[in-house]
Amino acid sequence: MTMEKKREQERLIKAVRDSLVMLGDNTYEALMFQMKQRYGVDLNDMKLDDFETALRELFGPSAEIIISSIRRAPRLIIL
Repeated sequence: MTMEKKREQERLIKAVRDSLVMLGDNTYEALMFQMKQRYGVDLNDMKLDDFETALRELFGPSAEIIISSIRRAPRLIIL
């Protein structure tokens, strides 16, 4: 993995963590467990599209609130 790819991945991880804080620590841990077990999405090695797909399956239309928060993160502006 190139240095730029690694920095991009670190920004994505931070954006996801910061956005999921709104759910609380225990919920965050449970969600990440489900993401890995049910969808094979590991926070340390994930693609944003896979994460968003899993969120939509878990939360339905409400997932868009979390996805918007992740995409608007200061270090990860994706419109």
